[in-house]
Amino acid sequence: MTDYIFKIRTNFLIACFIFFAAMAVYIFTLAPTIYLEDGGEFVTAAATLGIAHPSGYPLFVLIGKLFSFIPFGTAAWRVNLVSAFFGAMTSAMLYLIIERLTKKKAVAAATALVLAFSPIFWSQSVVAEVYTLNSFFVALLIYILLVWQERREDKYLLWFAFLYGLSLTNHTMMILLAPAFGLFIVMVDFNVLRRFGLILKMAALFFLGLLVYAYLPIRSAQGPILDWGDTDHLKNFWAHITRKLYGDFSPLHQEKSKLGLVGAFVYNLVYDFFWPTLFLALIGFYGLIKKNYKIGILTLGIFIFNSLGIIGLRRAGWNIEVEYIFRVYYLPCLLIFMIWLAEAIDLLYKNYLVKIKGVFFLSAAKAGFYFILIILPISFLFTYYKSVDKSGFWLNYDYAKKLLESLEPNAVFLFYGDNTLTADSEIFSLMYLQMVEGARPDVFILTHNNFFYKKVKVDFPNEFFYKIPIKQKEKILEIAWESAKKNSFPLYTNFIVNEDTSRNKKFASRSNGITYKVYEDINEARKDQRPYLPQIIMNLDEPAILEDYSARGFISHYYYNLANYYLENNNQDKSRDYLVKAIELDPRAYSLEYQDFIRHREEWQKK
Repeated sequence: MTDYIFKIRTNFLIACFIFFAAMAVYIFTLAPTIYLEDGGEFVTAAATLGIAHPSGYPLFVLIGKLFSFIPFGTAAWRVNLVSAFFGAMTSAMLYLIIERLTKKKAVAAATALVLAFSPIFWSQSVVAEVYTLNSFFVALLIYILLVWQERREDKYLLWFAFLYGLSLTNHTMMILLAPAFGLFIVMVDFNVLRRFGLILKMAALFFLGLLVYAYLPIRSAQGPILDWGDTDHLKNFWAHITRKLYGDFSPLHQEKSKLGLVGAFVYNLVYDFFWPTLFLALIGFYGLIKKNYKIGILTLGIFIFNSLGIIGLRRAGWNIEVEYIFRVYYLPCLLIFMIWLAEAIDLLYKNYLVKIKGVFFLSAAKAGFYFILIILPISFLFTYYKSVDKSGFWLNYDYAKKLLESLEPNAVFLFYGDNTLTADSEIFSLMYLQMVEGARPDVFILTHNNFFYKKVKVDFPNEFFYKIPIKQKEKILEIAWESAKKNSFPLYTNFIVNEDTSRNKKFASRSNGITYKVYEDINEARKDQRPYLPQIIMNLDEPAILEDYSARGFISHYYYNLANYYLENNNQDKSRDYLVKAIELDPRAYSLEYQDFIRHREEWQKK
């Protein structure tokens, strides 16, 4: 009994060490403000108790709100800390899982820290995102099932059912793991299926966990400043949590193109952990199957359903942006990969290292073994520190702040997104600045998503949402123009407005280097020269930032704006320089921004 208590205490202390080691690194590299993509939206939803994009992510929002009460740091930094906390907790849980499987504390600690400092996992631990919380739930549920397999006490299944339901209120992709979890439970104890009382209790607790989704209709009825989807109506509520807006459940769509995503998934594993570890992980999986085939099948099921399952069931086929987005979905696979890697190291230790003859050689081999275990996570830490470090990241915050500062008093700013990560980064950054920091309350931001409708309600005709993007842009521009003209407000956009942008009017725009003022025609635009506003925007030329796909797209967007400004002010050399920079960074060949620039140049240079 004394030995058992000592083991429990030792494991707890080591898990705590791993948590605090990872947490310390994450805090040093944590983004000080909003990051790109969904970062601004998640921070805004948490800080204002709003409702985020489908499926709403109510658990993350509520936890983020709790963290927002921390009495120091920016509002964004505090919510970013949620990801750091659960990233560190995932690493600690992984240690407990591996130690339970291998009985090797050093192996478990080393591989847990390798996950903590692997590039993709680390990158999601320093910004406001839902993926480290999702990974934590996967690790926690695996651990509970391992304990249940050993002790066969019903309380562990009941806890599993509740926490599994709760995990779905953070991310609906957890539903994909149900077959793996269910199969494991049945393999361990088939009689569970005959125990209707236990099944009813598990079902009740599962739905109790799901009750966190009640936050969406309750909060929506209170009229929060961010209310995506009007979820206080039953139809909208169901559409929101099932992500109907995206229509991304389509198993038979782009089957061949999805093979590219499979290849990208394997490539990312290699990128994170190098080729040798890929083969070691396969050896570890084989060893786990031989040692405990039920646990081996559980890990394989999670690995497959959280990779091939996502790829196969979702609508998207391969392109460079989809590959970039999907890479964070696979974090639970990285966790499983580390379990297999730890098993391989344990096998090598048991089958080869301890069989070395001679006290000196055995001692030297063991010393080398433990030295490698110590060096492994340290090498990951130093290898990826610069590329992952977000402690000096202000790019989109600076950009959005300068954008708002460039607008005239009481301006209408029309934002039209093109369904890219750059568009998300821009609008969510503006959302954060206006809704959380209260910047430029005089400016009305109009979007086709109607994010800011609590200030001014804009009714779009039903057919608007079924139009192709170019027709949507035409329609929303006309709505914005009429609204601005009626109230004598200046109208600005985040996109170039050419004479062919509207069906009925010959609108034109003129850049101030970061946004575009709209005029009734190009002659009016030529008369009213926009003053250039000096813009101090950080991170534009930092190599580590430029390695990030999302950051490159965002900076490219800014350079297109500058290319247009200098074009309109007859500085062809600077216009060409910024155009070249934009093209070099633009991840999409012949993007819409490039096409708009070419049309604008032709139109602007007409005599």
